[in-house]
Amino acid sequence: MRLAPVLLLHECRIVLRYRIALAAVFAVAGYGVLFMLVGQRMNAGAVAFLIFSDPAMLGFAFAGLLMMTERQQGADLQLALSGVTMIQRFACRAAVLAILGGVAATIMAMLFIGVRHWAAFIIATLSISVTYSAIGMAVAQRTQRVTAFFAVAGFVLVPILASALVAFADTEFGLYWPFAAQLFALRSALAGPSDLDDPGGIMLVLSMATAVVCLAVAANLGRRRLAA
Repeated sequence: MRLAPVLLLHECRIVLRYRIALAAVFAVAGYGVLFMLVGQRMNAGAVAFLIFSDPAMLGFAFAGLLMMTERQQGADLQLALSGVTMIQRFACRAAVLAILGGVAATIMAMLFIGVRHWAAFIIATLSISVTYSAIGMAVAQRTQRVTAFFAVAGFVLVPILASALVAFADTEFGLYWPFAAQLFALRSALAGPSDLDDPGGIMLVLSMATAVVCLAVAANLGRRRLAA
């Protein structure tokens, strides 16, 4: 537990050093331009998916690419020798990116449509960011080059997002599909006209459980790679 503040501070420095926070600012600005152009003509489902995509892709891309960069620099071995476990390292990185993604998603939500249920919105947004950060770190354990990372990302993310969107369009089929549950929870937490019920406890529990499972799987892959 004593390592947690040190690791969090280390991750915050990385976010600043690699201009990740600046990239998040530019992303939000881009969404702002999109809102000025077509925002009034977008339906609530499209707005929800745009908000969903920001913390998801921010977490996936930067968590994975940072992991690959540190591995090439030998930071994996140094941290392992210092007593930092993979789950501690991955959880701290995911937490910092989740906070950054949560702030960006909140700005986008207030810009586009507003928030109706703040607690559900925060839980859903953070769990989305952690989930896709973990998936990014897991993919990074299995790839050696950036081009390979994004090639594998296509095989991993496209089926997940496609199934989530199909489930989102058919509530009876997809309500309890874990990745769709995160999208459901986010959408039902937003303001504006909606045919969805208020965010239920089961959806939020599934959202958090999905994040925890993905994080544990990513950390396990990291341990196995170091042990190999």
